[in-house]
Amino acid sequence: KLCTLASEQRKRVKNPAFYKVALLQHLFTKVLPIPRPTSAKATDGKGCVWYTPMIYALQLDILLLLKRLFEHFVSSAFAIVTTREFDAVKIVVGAAIMTIADVIFRTEATDIPSEASMVYRLHGYGISMWPFDEQSETIMVTMPEINIARTGVLDYFHDIDTKTEKSIFSWNIALRPSAATNAYLQTLCHEMGFSYANLPQFLTGEAWQIVKNFPEVEFFRDICFFSKWLMSTNPQAFPRFGRPYDQKSAELTWRYIQNEDRFMVAAFRMELKTDSKGHRWPSYAVASRFTQPHAVLTEDDILHVRELNDFDNALGQRDSELLLSALTVPYLRIPLVVSFFATEDRVHALKSDTLRKLLDSVVFEPSRYLHKGGLKAPAVVPTKDEKLLNTPYGLLLNELTRSPTQVVRATIQLMKLALSLDAGSYFSSQSVIILYLLRFGMRVENFMTFVLDYAAGRTHATLELRDTVVSKDVVEFLKESHKQLRELLEVNFLTMLDGWTQEVLARATRLQEEATNKAQTEIDKHKTNVESLDTMFQKKKFRKMAKRKLKKVHDKKLSEAANDYDKLFEIAADLRAHEILLYRNCPESAWTFTKMAKFVSTFSFLSARHSWNAEHLSMPEPEVFEVLQTCRRVLVAKTQQLAMGKTNSMMECVASLVADSEELKIAR
Repeated sequence: KLCTLASEQRKRVKNPAFYKVALLQHLFTKVLPIPRPTSAKATDGKGCVWYTPMIYALQLDILLLLKRLFEHFVSSAFAIVTTREFDAVKIVVGAAIMTIADVIFRTEATDIPSEASMVYRLHGYGISMWPFDEQSETIMVTMPEINIARTGVLDYFHDIDTKTEKSIFSWNIALRPSAATNAYLQTLCHEMGFSYANLPQFLTGEAWQIVKNFPEVEFFRDICFFSKWLMSTNPQAFPRFGRPYDQKSAELTWRYIQNEDRFMVAAFRMELKTDSKGHRWPSYAVASRFTQPHAVLTEDDILHVRELNDFDNALGQRDSELLLSALTVPYLRIPLVVSFFATEDRVHALKSDTLRKLLDSVVFEPSRYLHKGGLKAPAVVPTKDEKLLNTPYGLLLNELTRSPTQVVRATIQLMKLALSLDAGSYFSSQSVIILYLLRFGMRVENFMTFVLDYAAGRTHATLELRDTVVSKDVVEFLKESHKQLRELLEVNFLTMLDGWTQEVLARATRLQEEATNKAQTEIDKHKTNVESLDTMFQKKKFRKMAKRKLKKVHDKKLSEAANDYDKLFEIAADLRAHEILLYRNCPESAWTFTKMAKFVSTFSFLSARHSWNAEHLSMPEPEVFEVLQTCRRVLVAKTQQLAMGKTNSMMECVASLVADSEELKIAR
């Protein structure tokens, strides 16, 4: 209902796509638990809400609701310009929806069991999660809940362990009727006495019997398709990003092309493809990427490369060797690489966009997944079996729960170095590095906060991280470090951002005054030229010519000033967006009236003055709305407790900040 209301009230609700994506991401990664594995060796689903007995009507309603929510999610996701970080959200949320749909579809209703569900469950059919496990190795995960959901999905399907010959709806291999899909349809037709002719048309609905009598098959089919489609590595598989799509745009139309033996699936006014090969976002945390044409696997291989990559003259040969050597040991790469940059001489190298991407990949890529029961200690060090170095919830969470000292101290050191680079002006050459390190520190803090919340029991009641123990020593260290990190953010960085923002807005004010003065100068010059003429005829003739010329010059000057003015306000919006991210992990008890007024007014400034979906921010725009969604409950609860006078003061702060920005305008 909320998604539909947001979609249908675009005149009142700005940027509904961002709000819907944030809402659904929050729902499927923080509120609803991922179904637990089903086998007897994996607790048989005890304590999991998704194994609650249900009647057929409820089973059908849940699948229909999941399909509608998926349509809202997909249409909204493609209405937003994509980034590597946002791709991680799309892939994992889609997989989470499909996991819930699978457990519901295979449930035996207590009143009228569905033959479609019974055949699916009792005959051993299931869904293959390829290429989710492979694609999710190199996604950029900046929020720990995404990693938790990813592992939950892989645990569930790994436990089911569907055989290849029983895996239906394998759309990523080929958009064709596979042998397993045909066998499932044939078995269902046998149970109901339907004809076996043209089995694929039963799936598309062109042969109406199955879709008409078992609508849950249609719902499950579409949910599986959406999830597989989001994992495609073909850039041509998706509609153009940033268009105002609605739920109807995502409605799937199926048809079976008999002479080509394939399905044609259409939505968004185009035919959709699901082919997948390799990674959509190849990792920057692989040494071989920077030593082409030489392939390197070990530190010894790097020693044999004659000339190493200097990353656009950012690193010398010795530093490049140290950095690339660290990439050859994936399990240790996070503390090694973060510590590498946490020095006064190397922090400047992060001005290189390639090195920033490398550091992000090292820290925030989850890497290979460790399945349940796969935790074994290597017999030999270094081990030749790379699978023994896999982690259940990603490398960063593994580091923070087991040995956080090095990576946390290096992160805090990086943030202190960022502050030392501040020359008091946004327009200094180091501002790119400073803002990047601020984002980096806040993202690491996301994971630190999650570990502390989990250890204190403040996460979801049913959440239990397998193969993960957070010791008291780790908790104490993280608490102290988190306190230090929050102080840096809320005191030093917030003060710096406020100063930079005021500087940018002051420059915009001066630009407005200069543009007005220049325009007035041109008008005065025109009047002077007219008065200097002798006859009325000359004045009239000159006035017409000069008026046209003056308008052209005047418009050109205003246009140039307006473009510069817009750039300044986009810079201010970017700085405000960093301020919003800063509050994501603010504890509930720490939300004072001042912080609440600051957060609400800053977000209102962005809503009023920022051009969304134009790629002006130095961070993925959905992250801003994710912070709002995360903090919304606390903000609403705290605001309701305020006296009316305090609430009015908060709204005055909002009105003042937005009104001041609205006064700064240059007419086009």
